Amino acid sequence: MFKIKIVFIFLLSFLFLSNIVFAEIVIKYIDMEIILTQSKVAISIKSQLDKIHKSNIIKFEKNEKQLTAKEKDIVSKKNVLSKEDFEKQIKKLREEANIYIANRNKINNELQNKQIKANQKMLSLLNPILAKYSDENSISIILKKNNMVIGKTELDVTEEILKIVNRDIKTIKLN
Repeated sequence: MFKIKIVFIFLLSFLFLSNIVFAEIVIKYIDMEIILTQSKVAISIKSQLDKIHKSNIIKFEKNEKQLTAKEKDIVSKKNVLSKEDFEKQIKKLREEANIYIANRNKINNELQNKQIKANQKMLSLLNPILAKYSDENSISIILKKNNMVIGKTELDVTEEILKIVNRDIKTIKLN
């Protein structure tokens, strides 16, 4: 009788624990690269950055033409100017070129920082969307596609998330 109770308790505990172990864990994956490049907000960010970059290029080309013109002017006056005056003008031109290079690097770094901040802002807006989606669809884990080796295409929620992102996040303004 004692052995039957032990076997009975063992079977009940096994059935109880097996229900806990077999609780459904739903895992999906998302291609963040698609979200970060093909969503409306990503396209808006890229468009804004391209506009700023093109404007910067025009300014850079204008400054480069001015520096080139000054260089040609100084070189053409080489035989007319005294050696000291020529060297002073060359030194001044080099200083202007160094200032231009430093300014160009600063502007390019600012543009990169704007891109980084915009992507960070987009990710911060995307996290609540993913959390809400996972709650509504009883998803336990959402993985990045690039962190996976293989997965069924039915587990890919990229298109669904892309639709939600396009609906909920219209644009991010760059400062």
